[in-house]
Amino acid sequence: MSSTSDKFTTYTEYARMSLLRLNIVRGLLDELKTAIVIRGISDPQVKAAATNDKLQPKDLVEFLSVYVKPKNTQSATGNPIRSSAAETSNPRN
Repeated sequence: MSSTSDKFTTYTEYARMSLLRLNIVRGLLDELKTAIVIRGISDPQVKAAATNDKLQPKDLVEFLSVYVKPKNTQSATGNPIRSSAAETSNPRN
């Protein structure tokens, strides 16, 4: 499964859709389902928290619901959007 949390608006939505897809495959252990979902989380802090909590698949959606994904900081062209705070704190000005 090559899905990552980047393609979804929330971590909850990502976990729910991933688990639905994984439940189609027969014979996967719960630990493997959890590991696959956690592997696709792009934020290292959220990934570490989920790994350390030793969650079962049934608990993943609820656990991830407390984490808010940061707003996308790239424009439609893929270029990073510069915040005005970064521009005013530039010491070279």
